[in-house]
Amino acid sequence: DPALYFAFDKPTRKTGNKILGMNIGISNEDTWADRSSILNNIVKYAKVMVEKGWKIVFVPVIPSDIDYTKEAVKLIGPKAEIFVDFSSIDKILSLYKNFDFFVGLKLHSVILAICSYTPSIMIEYRPKCLDFMMSMDMEKFNLRADKINVEKLLSLTEEINTDSFSIQDLITKKISHYKYLQNKYALKLTKDILYN
Repeated sequence: DPALYFAFDKPTRKTGNKILGMNIGISNEDTWADRSSILNNIVKYAKVMVEKGWKIVFVPVIPSDIDYTKEAVKLIGPKAEIFVDFSSIDKILSLYKNFDFFVGLKLHSVILAICSYTPSIMIEYRPKCLDFMMSMDMEKFNLRADKINVEKLLSLTEEINTDSFSIQDLITKKISHYKYLQNKYALKLTKDILYN
């Protein structure tokens, strides 16, 4: 994805802050699960994480996600909050750096998490989500929205928390490869424009 251009040059190792970044949102296009089903499962999962001592920070990607996200925060309780300054790419990436990991539905919420080398679980609502996770060799952390359940999310969470550094190393390798390709083809395009 072209948004990988925004990736930091190197990862910041996760230190166990017990801060979980999350994203949910609505789409005008068909999805594989209705919004109430997604909301219920995400809230149940978040409540389990709060009971384990985690803080939840929701990151919307567009204004229309905010009301839906507020529903989740209200149901989860005081250990959940919303980051509202999501129009600043620099502020979002700095925020993501502090998350131990990220669970997101909107494609670019997860891509920006990857740009900060934050291990992520994708809630796949359309095929483009799986496509991206496959391109990062992280498809095992992709969970279809219509198959989401708390047990599976907790299992993936445990795997990420156990192997965070290895996942960051994988992300580093993939980002380096894609940034190399971006630069290569940007240079070729520039030469084509200048000399043709």
